[in-house]
Amino acid sequence: MAVHALFLNTVEDLGFFENDSTDCHICQMQHARLTMAVISSRRISGLLHSLPESPDRDGCEIDLQLALAVCLLTAEGAVAAKLPYMRAFDLAESSGAPQQRFEALYGVWQSTNMSGGSAAASPLSARLLSMTEQERDDGLRLQAHHSAWSTWA
Repeated sequence: MAVHALFLNTVEDLGFFENDSTDCHICQMQHARLTMAVISSRRISGLLHSLPESPDRDGCEIDLQLALAVCLLTAEGAVAAKLPYMRAFDLAESSGAPQQRFEALYGVWQSTNMSGGSAAASPLSARLLSMTEQERDDGLRLQAHHSAWSTWA
């Protein structure tokens, strides 16, 4: 979909994947790039909401919300990332691929756990483990176990 490509092109145009010469400069540039990526993804999200509802639009919004959440997690912290992860998960529950559902729920778990809510994160971790019982993806299963190891004391 064109909106998804627009977001990816914007992130690439910002030089998000480039390296700079000094550590301090890298940190400053990465923060600026993350901030611009957040601004761009919020604008693109507004464009998505103007499109008629469809599975393609929902799939695109899931990807956008996941990308936004990663940027917010890095730039602003776990609390800021939780809402886009939750939106992505809500959409993925009804129309997303299994990988999208897992990534979104893992993000909800991660943002909950990182913001001090390990008691609230525990049932999310159990759900991640349950999701991977039906999938044959060893990588997802390992990630689900990682969530359990860091959630349950």
